Amino acid sequence: MTINTIICATKKSPRCKFAEDKAIEIAKKYNSKLIFLHVIDKKFTVNKDAGGVLENAKEKAVENGISPGDVLTEEREGDVVSQIKVSAKEHDSDLVIIGYPHTDVGFLERHLLEIEGAGKFVKRLKEKIGCEIMMASEYIINSEIKTVADSGLEISHKVLINKIICATKGSSGCKIAENKSIEIAKNYNSKLIFLYVINIGFLEKGIGGGGEWTKDDAISGLKNIGNVILDIAKEKAVEMGMSPDNVLTEERTGNIASQINVSVEENDADLVIIGHPETDVGFIERHILKRDGTEKFVKQLREKIGSEVMIV
Repeated sequence: MTINTIICATKKSPRCKFAEDKAIEIAKKYNSKLIFLHVIDKKFTVNKDAGGVLENAKEKAVENGISPGDVLTEEREGDVVSQIKVSAKEHDSDLVIIGYPHTDVGFLERHLLEIEGAGKFVKRLKEKIGCEIMMASEYIINSEIKTVADSGLEISHKVLINKIICATKGSSGCKIAENKSIEIAKNYNSKLIFLYVINIGFLEKGIGGGGEWTKDDAISGLKNIGNVILDIAKEKAVEMGMSPDNVLTEERTGNIASQINVSVEENDADLVIIGHPETDVGFIERHILKRDGTEKFVKQLREKIGSEVMIV
């Protein structure tokens, strides 16, 4: 079997390190040209250290015995899947290797991978990109390439969710989100962060009239309420079998979506879980959810927050 050119899509992520290692291993075995590709998708957080990621990957490949002339690096901007497709076509690539999906495909798709098996999922992704696909992670059971043909690569692995953020305010909808977060965190041995956000914009609109009740008073009162809500959520998670060390609480002040976004970046969260929109998003957005369906609404929210989102 001949594999002349391999593209490894990479970014600053532990998952991509497994992809890089697997790409180097296969490139050495088949004497292939190896191209490390970094795609900047401005819908999500821009990785400003793209050059460093690519240089480190190339250096690792050379240290592992691949000729410097056979290792190339490439940086593109745009939709991740589309740019991988363009690169695969331009280089006439035989194989594309990626890390286990994080934000580039949906949470539901990752669960389809677990339910339907890797073969079916890889086939669908292969049709999008137009090239043979291999997904690499520490959970790979059988990554041996048997054929680069229509049947796809025989790979099996488990969903990896390291950190979950559950935005809560103690409402009935948030209770459902808390329960789902605990269930998923237990299932995947994830760290769970309960997040409470005090919406300053709401306070600025709601306080006035010359009374003695100030914004600082309101924030102080809401912080006290938030502490109670977070303590109850953490206690519930521990009672349901989670280790106290894996349950954190966090309080922030500001715009809700923006503060969730900041928390996601600081904690490198894989998934955000929220209750069904009631007051956290506007009336128009709730009607968009009803009109366009949950999938489209989640996509829009995911782009705002910069992480995978689940509404329960």
